[in-house]
Amino acid sequence: MEVSDSKESVAKGALHFLTGTFMSRLTGMVRDLSMAYCFGVSSAVGIFLIAFRLSNLLRRLFGEGALLNGFIPFFEAKRRKDPKGGAYFFRDVFWSLGLVLLMIVVGLELLLVPLCYSGFVSQTVAETLFLLIIQLPGLIFICLFGLSMALLQCEKNFFIPGVAPVAFNLIWIGTVWAVCGYAPDAAMQWLSIAVVFAFAFQWVVTIPSVKRYISSLISVKEWFSPKLFGHDLKLMISPVLYGVIGVAAVQINSSLDVLMARFVSPAGPALLSYAHRVQQLPIALFAIAISAALMPALTRSIKRDLLDEYRSLLQYGLKRMYSILFPGMIGIFVLGLASINLLYGRGEFSSDAVYNTTMCLWAYGMGLIPISFILLLAPAYYSRRDYRTPMIGSLISVSVNTTLNAIMIFVLKWPVMFIAVATSITAYVNLWFLIRRLHIKIFKKLKESFIKITLASICAGTVTAVVAFQLFNDGSVYLLFGDYSLPLARKFSEQFTHFTSLTFVYGVFFFFFAVVFKAKDALDLLSGVFPKKRS
Repeated sequence: MEVSDSKESVAKGALHFLTGTFMSRLTGMVRDLSMAYCFGVSSAVGIFLIAFRLSNLLRRLFGEGALLNGFIPFFEAKRRKDPKGGAYFFRDVFWSLGLVLLMIVVGLELLLVPLCYSGFVSQTVAETLFLLIIQLPGLIFICLFGLSMALLQCEKNFFIPGVAPVAFNLIWIGTVWAVCGYAPDAAMQWLSIAVVFAFAFQWVVTIPSVKRYISSLISVKEWFSPKLFGHDLKLMISPVLYGVIGVAAVQINSSLDVLMARFVSPAGPALLSYAHRVQQLPIALFAIAISAALMPALTRSIKRDLLDEYRSLLQYGLKRMYSILFPGMIGIFVLGLASINLLYGRGEFSSDAVYNTTMCLWAYGMGLIPISFILLLAPAYYSRRDYRTPMIGSLISVSVNTTLNAIMIFVLKWPVMFIAVATSITAYVNLWFLIRRLHIKIFKKLKESFIKITLASICAGTVTAVVAFQLFNDGSVYLLFGDYSLPLARKFSEQFTHFTSLTFVYGVFFFFFAVVFKAKDALDLLSGVFPKKRS
């Protein structure tokens, strides 16, 4: 049976994914608040975050990124011919991937353990390696989760993949509060152990849904009789390898950021990570939701040779993204300080840390639009089985990012926020490359909508900035000129009032200017993010 796709079905799928993701991001924010309150931006937290980022490098390589984008087109092609064949394909990928991951983890552990205790590395490196060694087994579970997520997205089950990280976050939060009174070094060791169990539970959440799909097509005996590294799987290896190289470049950028931040200051990795988490919130809620819903639909359009439908779906996704995320980008600049102070400004998280995190958030905010567009355009290439172009774009981006970081940090000696600036510039370079190579005119019809959204957002942001400065003595203007001396509210009630007042002002004036400039897509957004089907 053919699966039908339309703008409305994509919007429905994205909304389901958004709902689940909102729950996971909400618990993720509580996770970060707990970390900031209990441990602030201590050196031990920075070391833990570096180890966590390195372990997630492997996750992106073999889990959610390259594997997902490589699996979906092949799976859709297999089950279109024979639904049972699709189940066999998933089975073979599952067992083959599990075996490969087990070998990788064992191999890395055998390599890192002697290095950690060899005495040839510095104390900081040894501590980072020790935490990485503890966290590595979690790689197996999180990559299997990525495969389950890909299958469920093809089945138009977007809620479970979006909400599954709640299990991960709850275990993390519970562990943070359990070890809150410990010395930071000891606490991070216990937290590293908890991460492995958290990844396992995140995967377990998807098992019932996956089991229902598998059991409807193949028997238990067939499930446990896989063809390891069979012919169909070998056909997928080449595009997945392209994806691995491309994702590797992006993740190397991300890992380099925290490593470079460590050279700037011991608190650098934590400052970047806290800012990055806030910047990732709108991306995870909207950009990833739209991308996840569109990927299977774009693949089916290509399989059916429906180029007009493919173009229309892609334009729809880009329009929805811009309508949501450009106002969000302006919001990062006018509400950034108030939001960071509200989220983190208590406990061990000092006012100075709030100011520095805000600067990093502003720098990351510059790249919100290109990062979001890349999340949609890269799968647009993958749906056509073009894995080479995104790979080349990623390789270019890692070269640009590495060069900029080296100049800004080692030559110019600029502060940690410029690492985030380099990341944003790199995203624009990567987006420019992907647009140039797409060879499909998709932006011409979007120009008018983009201009209206831009004008409404900038005007609303300008009014909000003036109100913030005149009525609330907001420190954002002072921060622009490097003045960190303005006292920040440390009481939650004052922080909450400051943030909600500015958010209300920004929302009201955004609506006003959307009406003035007749930004129809913005008004659709305000009526429910995704417009209802029109007759």
